[in-house]
Amino acid sequence: MQSFQFVVLSLVVVVVSQCPTPPTQAKFLVPKYMGSWYEIARFAGVPFEWGSVCDKAEYTLDTQAGNVVVNNSARFQSPQGYNEIFLGTATSDPNDPAKLMVQFSIQPVPAPLWILSTDYEQYSLAWSCVEVLDLFPVVSSWILSRQWDYGNSTGFQQVLKHASQLGIDTNQYVLTQQQGCW
Repeated sequence: MQSFQFVVLSLVVVVVSQCPTPPTQAKFLVPKYMGSWYEIARFAGVPFEWGSVCDKAEYTLDTQAGNVVVNNSARFQSPQGYNEIFLGTATSDPNDPAKLMVQFSIQPVPAPLWILSTDYEQYSLAWSCVEVLDLFPVVSSWILSRQWDYGNSTGFQQVLKHASQLGIDTNQYVLTQQQGCW
């Protein structure tokens, strides 16, 4: 009987929470964002990126379909490792173009990808949150750059500071290996 009571009490403790809603890039220009972006840092707990290095995203505007073609690539465990490619599409919210929904061929449902901040030339601060079973949020974030070695720059430190000001736990970021990839 005591174990049954423990299970019931444990179930009561579950806290339902929702994804936070940080502000996105004001006046985001989708066409200006197109091109190559190197992943400089990511949240450590992103399961679909475990073991990946040399991560890169390529965004191309598909004006006929009215969306963005997404071509993400990475190497598995080392710059000489197996090449992984993930193809998908993204559509932007007409009311807030910095809020994208991305659908990959290997993914059963679209996922949000919000651009919180970018200067289009050096850096991009991207963010995603999915509510699992409508019970708890799973947050991911990435710092991207047009230069693969941006992680060594003072600009990177400024992006981390800005992320912190937006309420993002910057201790969750881990650097993505880009050395030896390009």
